[in-house]
Amino acid sequence: MISVKKLNLNSSKIILLVLIHLIGFLGINSGYRLFFLSLSSINLLISAFIIFFNEKIPYGLYLALYLSFYGVEWLGVYSGWPFGTYFYAETLGIKVFQIPLIIGLNWLLLLHASQEIITKFLENLPLKAFRDDENAKNGIREQFPKAALKAFLVAALMLLIDYLIEPHAAELDYWHWFNNVIPMNNYVAWLLIGFFSSLILSLAKSPRSSFSVAFSYLVILIMFFYFL
Repeated sequence: MISVKKLNLNSSKIILLVLIHLIGFLGINSGYRLFFLSLSSINLLISAFIIFFNEKIPYGLYLALYLSFYGVEWLGVYSGWPFGTYFYAETLGIKVFQIPLIIGLNWLLLLHASQEIITKFLENLPLKAFRDDENAKNGIREQFPKAALKAFLVAALMLLIDYLIEPHAAELDYWHWFNNVIPMNNYVAWLLIGFFSSLILSLAKSPRSSFSVAFSYLVILIMFFYFL
């Protein structure tokens, strides 16, 4: 049973997420566009703090995933594989090896939120196989088919978010594609990376977090980019 204190904390988190994205939206569409765009990385940091605060997060695993995401971005920027040819502008803040430090956190937030939403969705199906208590004693071999299905759905949701964000990325001066063309292999890479990172979380039996906050974050993010 969820306590009143937990509900109040989750409600506060959702309200804060709405506020910072609303301020960002209004600022970007005002005469202070460049100033508010320069705060994009801070917005992302605040969002991460709000979402992860007081949650059971496997910090060691998330750090490993962050470094993996950053490594893939490094490979992408310097070789053009697996996403295609692109480069990051200055809007997303401090860069190391021409890659914003914040970009790995963006991957983590999308993965975390998508994982929570799909896990909840599967648990609500009339199938005992997707409930955590039914899988607690299963080994990796028994878990794998269910974890793979979950990972595919998580990856598909992450891909949907990326598909929504990509057309606005250049407008917001986040990153730019060669010849302003978003290559198909970018979406294939998102699907594969999302799949394997979600599979790792599922097989590692990562602790559950707040579904309501995760769901709200993705809804707010979708609305933010949809109405830009």
